[in-house]
Amino acid sequence: TKHDVDKTSGRPIGRLAFEIVTNTRESDNGGKSGRSMASEDGYQTESNIMVILGTFQSHCLLCHKSVSISGDRKNKRSQSVEMTFDWALANANGGPDGGSMVMRILREDIRGMDSELIIPLQIG
Repeated sequence: TKHDVDKTSGRPIGRLAFEIVTNTRESDNGGKSGRSMASEDGYQTESNIMVILGTFQSHCLLCHKSVSISGDRKNKRSQSVEMTFDWALANANGGPDGGSMVMRILREDIRGMDSELIIPLQIG
């Protein structure tokens, strides 16, 4: 995480950049991962992932983003994601020890594969 100042409003803005990597094989979910479409090399799949970022205390929503990842079933697929959020709100509700945020990653095509990560506001 890092923070900047929005040039038009003068408000502090946080930025979080990361990469989502999935490894879907044909045997996962009975070979039915997301939408399938035929291509020259075989079948292509598309996974839809919702990423939600909130505060540790008060459970305030900071931002959310829907990400689609396409690729063939046998290889790893990745997508770079950058999220911007209200730094002042995150910092005020981040909690003790420098504060932290909660990131939830929800796979729309596979039930029960949700993840929750705690991300510190100050890294380093």
